[in-house]
Amino acid sequence: MKKWCLTLITAGSCCAAAWAIPGDVVIGATQGPDVIVGACHDVTRWGQVGSIHAYSVGTTSCSIGTTPVLWRSSGSGSNEHPVIAQNFYRLKDGRFEQIGQSWLKHGFTAVNNGICGTCDGQLGTRLGVGCSDPYGAGLNGSQGSLGARFEVNAYTGVFPVSPTRPGTGTLNGRLQVEDVDVDPGQNAGAIYWAECQYVTADDAQAGNGYNNASHRQVWFQANRDATFTNPGGGGASPTICQLPAIEGWKASDPTVAIRKLDLAGDGRVYIAWRSENTGPGMFHYEFAVYNLNSHRSVRGFAIPFPEGKNVSNAYFHDVDYHSGEPFDNTDWPVAVGTDRVGWAGDSYATNQNANALRWGTMYNFAFDADFTPEEIPNYELTLFRPAVDPNDAPEVIVGELPIGAGPPANILYPAGGETLNVDEPIDIELFASPTTRVNVQVSTNYAVFDAVAEDDFENTSTRSNWNSGGPRLWDYTNTEAYEGSMSAASGNIADGQLTWLEREHAGGGTLQFWYKVSSEANFDELRFKVGSRTLLRASGETDWTLFTYEFETTDPVTLRWEYRKDGANSAGQDKAWIDNFVIGADTTSWSDVVETTAPGTTLIPWTPTVVSEHTRLRVRNDLGDGEYGEWDLIDHSFAVRIYGDATGDCAVNLADLAATLAGFGTCDGDPLFDSQADFNHDLCLDLSDVSGVLSNFGATCP
Repeated sequence: MKKWCLTLITAGSCCAAAWAIPGDVVIGATQGPDVIVGACHDVTRWGQVGSIHAYSVGTTSCSIGTTPVLWRSSGSGSNEHPVIAQNFYRLKDGRFEQIGQSWLKHGFTAVNNGICGTCDGQLGTRLGVGCSDPYGAGLNGSQGSLGARFEVNAYTGVFPVSPTRPGTGTLNGRLQVEDVDVDPGQNAGAIYWAECQYVTADDAQAGNGYNNASHRQVWFQANRDATFTNPGGGGASPTICQLPAIEGWKASDPTVAIRKLDLAGDGRVYIAWRSENTGPGMFHYEFAVYNLNSHRSVRGFAIPFPEGKNVSNAYFHDVDYHSGEPFDNTDWPVAVGTDRVGWAGDSYATNQNANALRWGTMYNFAFDADFTPEEIPNYELTLFRPAVDPNDAPEVIVGELPIGAGPPANILYPAGGETLNVDEPIDIELFASPTTRVNVQVSTNYAVFDAVAEDDFENTSTRSNWNSGGPRLWDYTNTEAYEGSMSAASGNIADGQLTWLEREHAGGGTLQFWYKVSSEANFDELRFKVGSRTLLRASGETDWTLFTYEFETTDPVTLRWEYRKDGANSAGQDKAWIDNFVIGADTTSWSDVVETTAPGTTLIPWTPTVVSEHTRLRVRNDLGDGEYGEWDLIDHSFAVRIYGDATGDCAVNLADLAATLAGFGTCDGDPLFDSQADFNHDLCLDLSDVSGVLSNFGATCP
């Protein structure tokens, strides 16, 4: 069995840009009805009234549970359909805020546009398993099918059969945003996201209401139009499925820490925060509280601190209700005491329409202080609606903030790429902020594949392992290659045609291949299928990209690559390619060098004990509760060899002496310098390195 060493990039939650169905979105993996947002796909700006712009965002839903999702329209006298919320968020100067919200699009007849996999055909009054239902931005902003948010219980998914309509006009019921918040001239460097969320009763009551929000980066132009394609270049942003936009803050800023709080008898609330040392003894704090689907809602937030410390510049931000929603928009007043800073609105008993943090919205809290993050003992969250059951969450929730909200740690030495000597102690040198605790791990078999099938397309004798069909067949080519000189390329087909490449797989393991596409964007595309499931769709100018998929069963299955053309037009080279196909088992395993460091640790002693060409170090931010944040350490892979083994053949011999002498007298940066022969790590090849070879001459690996 052949051993492959490959860099693994696992599929994340990226649903759409190249329309790649993510590896963690598995049709039928959740029980009962389960609808998610598979794509936020277009934006319409309806116009401006005064200082306010109106927008709507198009969405495509995916049914990923084991049973269909009901889709009976209000017009048929039913409330058994989804409602669709749309929001905008902005990250500017370290502060992440919600800048707009819409009323709700009420779903009607379900159709299928095929982006979620194989549809079971149950459509119309239900969205079948594997089916996807598109609503363009125009439909999601059509006022005749909009309804108010205040009528919806997002935790149960229940709302009236006949929703309150917003009326007509440019703004009513649509996603409303102040001009100052999207003016490029006043928001240099800001990052924006659109968030789309589906709420429906059968999904919620099956316990599947926690993955219904997705987000996507959006750009605002000088005329205030919005687009999902970066006007500065770089192409379209992906839809990040099953995660609300607050996760985009964390993804864009590694100093952010997030905690998900699932309320007993109710929905989910997120608490996110970051801290920044602004001078000797001074810190700035940013907090965001996001209500995904809690019906009880939130009316207060507070941070205790040591008595005698000081808070200044307290800040609050909410998002306004509009178009006739009955809720008060009064800001929560701040109260700064000797040991606590807090914000609170009116209680439910005082005013049932008070300004509470209701579902699908996010509020911000910030301040400057002369205490450190470690001196904050906890947070306090006060719920708005009273509990209905003794087992429900209490009115006031006190909890620890997620830890590790500081600049990330990183490995400074070993820096990656050099050779380390087995059984020779070294120090792992870290960069770490004073507030960061980390877990340090080592793998001695990083990204090593036990390959059971592979093809790099360099030898045409492997053609017999593949089948191809269509007007023109796939074939080996030397015009494009990810590695080496050859790849497999789609046949030259005409408009409206399809060419395919297939291979049978016995089942199980992990699949990897690289792909490239040059075609008419969104129309002529590469598709990859496992059995009947479409896992990848890519079009336009897509450079070599790694695709990874872990098979869910050990059953035999057909792997199929298709290049499809629509009925008209061509662009680019009008072709797709694949290269470095491999199926096997990833054997990577990790062990702790140190389980958890003290905050600010900079040196960790470590002795490599295993001879391996595939050793890798990683550090992970220890967030507590068994959760970790990880930073990319792709350059921290290296070889561990016996002392004096410059060539890596597990023996110290004449070849190693020759390799050392070949670069004798050179140092790092010289083309003749060979880091593999630098046994004492002083970045020069000198007598000590020659002595290293001679002193261990004849040794072999244990």
